[in-house]
Amino acid sequence: MSAKYCTITLNRSLVGSTFETNEWIKNAIQLSGFYLSQGRYRDSATCLAASEVVWMRVPAGRVDEPEFKETRGNLDWGWGKLHVCETSFIPFRTVYTQLPPPKYFYWEQS
Repeated sequence: MSAKYCTITLNRSLVGSTFETNEWIKNAIQLSGFYLSQGRYRDSATCLAASEVVWMRVPAGRVDEPEFKETRGNLDWGWGKLHVCETSFIPFRTVYTQLPPPKYFYWEQS
């Protein structure tokens, strides 16, 4: 149930554009890890894909800062864990990283 409220909060912050990019990505990665632990691979992949899209908002000059490097590493690690558990989501990453940033994102609640 708390994952549902995390999802709602992340969605609302995207719609209102009231979020700090690095924190938003970290929260979505954590939510992805929860979904992964529950075997909800599609929800996990959607969280990671949304994080990739939000990552595109990080200014080029800030990507080399330690806090952003750590976040980027955690994002890549999240994809790696998902791919180890479920190989059918490997193309999912490529497709979502080539889309323009959405105003909001949504993933299915099972």
